[in-house]
Amino acid sequence: MGDEYGQYGHDPNAANNGQSDSNNIDKRIEDIKRVVTKGASEATQRLKRVADKAGDYWQQAQTAPTPRRADDVEEQRIRQLANLWSNENWRVARELGTYMDLISWGSDEVWEISLETRWETRSMEIVSEPYTGRTTATPKPLLPVWDYELPPVVGLKAPMTRTRLEGLDEIVSCSACNGTGHALCSNCTGRGWVVCPDCKGRTKKRCATCRGRGYVADWSTTKEKKPFFRKQAENVVGSVGGKVADVFDGIRQQGVPIPNPMDTDPASKGPTIPCPDCVKGEVDCTCGNGKRVCEVCQGARTIPCVTCGRTGKIVRHREIVRRFDLRTQTRIIGETPIPVQQLVKANGDLIYNAEINETLYPEAPPEGVPMDVWRATVDMAQSE
Repeated sequence: MGDEYGQYGHDPNAANNGQSDSNNIDKRIEDIKRVVTKGASEATQRLKRVADKAGDYWQQAQTAPTPRRADDVEEQRIRQLANLWSNENWRVARELGTYMDLISWGSDEVWEISLETRWETRSMEIVSEPYTGRTTATPKPLLPVWDYELPPVVGLKAPMTRTRLEGLDEIVSCSACNGTGHALCSNCTGRGWVVCPDCKGRTKKRCATCRGRGYVADWSTTKEKKPFFRKQAENVVGSVGGKVADVFDGIRQQGVPIPNPMDTDPASKGPTIPCPDCVKGEVDCTCGNGKRVCEVCQGARTIPCVTCGRTGKIVRHREIVRRFDLRTQTRIIGETPIPVQQLVKANGDLIYNAEINETLYPEAPPEGVPMDVWRATVDMAQSE
């Protein structure tokens, strides 16, 4: 009996469990209703605030703005700066400084230090010049470049300078001509002659009459009579074609295989005869032996040495080359909520500007410069 009763669900505690589940469901439903009601109320309030603000903005847009008057010079300056900024920024209303309300403002004293330092670099160079007969003394010992006292430099952005060192001149033999005063001609490399540019050393060159073909057109068999203007036009075309053909022939002689469209074969126009001015398209070159006398040295093989001026000697002296570079440092002194990038772009009042070529002392600030600003400047200069 006990098993049968439990099988068909006649447990006395089952009724109590079902009633508690029903109460929990009702409670959850009430909680959900309460949350939904609260959320709807908050959304309604937000929509109302947005609508109120939109109405205020619409009302303000319908009414013309009233310009604000500045009460003092500082307020006028602030409004002008706001106008300059708003006119350059398309995302902000124009003339913002004229119509905005200033609730409060304050002033912070900020100093910008810009220090430019000049750095000098020295190097020694050996310079040669022709010997002019001037006697030189015994060379002095060579010192490091920074041990020489050189003329002072004027100006922060000084150009490169060269200073000749006295007492270091040396007379030596010219290496370009081996002390002879004459150097080999660079045009003919000391031979006195060059390869003939017309025949390229072959002693034969192309015939200008037949253009190297060995035959010309036989005009005696031509019975056609040409009008005067047609004959003149053909002469002009022939002259232009000859010049173009000469250009192409010059290119071919350099080893470039290029055809000449202006040079037409006379055999394609009619009968031909052997060229009366050449043999197989070639004539003797005027050079005779494939050589020409060098135009630079006139066959002498040597030319006056330019390095020593035909004296066979040169004077070597030493020069110190000074180059100057500028290095810039910037530092902001003071506390302000304005970003440093914006402060650098701002234009303030210039208090002190000078080029100093002497030692800086932190306890001796210039007139108008605060002590902390001057000490920071000296610290920047000493840290270089």
